[in-house]
Amino acid sequence: MSRKLGRVAPVYRGQYEEDTPYEALDVVELNGNSWVALESVENVVPGTNDKYWAPSSIGHVSPEAIALIVGIVKENVEDLAGFVKDDDYVHTSNDFTDEYKAIAEQM
Repeated sequence: MSRKLGRVAPVYRGQYEEDTPYEALDVVELNGNSWVALESVENVVPGTNDKYWAPSSIGHVSPEAIALIVGIVKENVEDLAGFVKDDDYVHTSNDFTDEYKAIAEQM
């Protein structure tokens, strides 16, 4: 049985380009800043609408953006419990959230 998880990690997309569709967790650069998409978005300039974009900084994602990313990832893996196995261990969505929190704390 297979399940579509959706995106579970940020994807760097380079410079923001108008008329380009972006998905949740895409990271773009604009005017020396970087932004992470919170949901699918097109033709909304980063920094003009916080429903679609969260600020981050060049080189790493801000703590605020990490919190939003963890929320998106958790949504994508919530009903995954019992389907991802590592030897005899069954991972739950909390395992994935804890891993992302650990990554965020190292930044």
